[in-house]
Amino acid sequence: MKKRIKIIRLQSRICIGGPALHTELLSRYLIEGYKNVLIGGAVEKGEFSKYEQLKRSGIDVRIIDEMHRSTRPFADLRSLYYLYRTIKAERPMIVCTHTAKAGAIGRIAAVLAGVPLVFHTFHGHVFDHYFSPMVSFIFLTIERVLARFTTTIIAISPAQLEELTAKFHVAPQSRFAMIRLGFELDLLSGLEKSGELKKRYMIPQDALLIGVIGRLVPIKNIPAALMILKELHQHNKPYHLLIVGDGTERSNLEDLCEQLELASFVHFTGWVQNMSEIYRGLDLLLLTSLNEGTPVTIIEAMAAGVPVVASNVGGVPDLIVEGETGRLFDVNDLSAGVSAIEKMMQDSILRDTIVQNAFRFVQLHYHYRRLIREMDALYKLHLEKLQ
Repeated sequence: MKKRIKIIRLQSRICIGGPALHTELLSRYLIEGYKNVLIGGAVEKGEFSKYEQLKRSGIDVRIIDEMHRSTRPFADLRSLYYLYRTIKAERPMIVCTHTAKAGAIGRIAAVLAGVPLVFHTFHGHVFDHYFSPMVSFIFLTIERVLARFTTTIIAISPAQLEELTAKFHVAPQSRFAMIRLGFELDLLSGLEKSGELKKRYMIPQDALLIGVIGRLVPIKNIPAALMILKELHQHNKPYHLLIVGDGTERSNLEDLCEQLELASFVHFTGWVQNMSEIYRGLDLLLLTSLNEGTPVTIIEAMAAGVPVVASNVGGVPDLIVEGETGRLFDVNDLSAGVSAIEKMMQDSILRDTIVQNAFRFVQLHYHYRRLIREMDALYKLHLEKLQ
């Protein structure tokens, strides 16, 4: 029997979110010829840990309590030491890292431990809107150094690949592969619309329900969604807003709802595991982020038949072709966002066409089976070079 190739996958947090879901799917389905070990750091306050769920499902998953999303020098050094020892003990042929913190610590540990193949996936980046220009430059410099010790860097969209190579010069394009994310879209396809969500939150059935989904942190720019809702109300539109997720900004957002006199029209759900029930009840998904990689919520909404209006940032245009698979607006022009929502909801022909186009698009480009095929091919390409 041929020995399976061992892979260690490193992800900053085993929680609900795009990067965590990506590593979960790779660990669950890329198993023919491979043995996966998934390692993650501690979840943040307000996040939902999936550690026990993944463990029960049979995935070999481990947690480094010292590894946090924020920079903590002593904890980061302990995480590096733990990872180095783990890698030396497990002796993987491949180490795959995901997200910035795990990517830095994981690649250093892998190189020190002499791992033959090291891959890193950018799910987004921290070079815009996260930190001051000086701090952003430091992180960019670190990424450029780490790129020299990385077998292949994986970008998850054409726009991200262009940005990382042409704008930020992380590494030459020859060092990159472009592999889109993949999801279990069959779980969302063909969902029948339901009024249960509106009933649960005591929203009138004839009201239009907009969903905002994600971590409640500054980069997601949720106050912009509240300002858009306020302007819609000034146009006498019966809209409600469902905010799905949690995070450090929740109390500030609740205060802002009160200030804008929107408290009875905005509903906070916290983290939700069964997202099908959310998408079945939404009339529209709104994304107002200042920066994004490839937003999972947009892909899920498209698969579920929910029209999308989103800020034109990061990798969003790779998903939304204006007027064809959704509507885009400038993040600094919230009135344009209001107009896009009103046009989408008033023009049923446009809305139905967009929903159908979006569904076909994600089924073609974002199914998990395609992801598994492309990652398998990338690994085998480099494994053959080692022989």
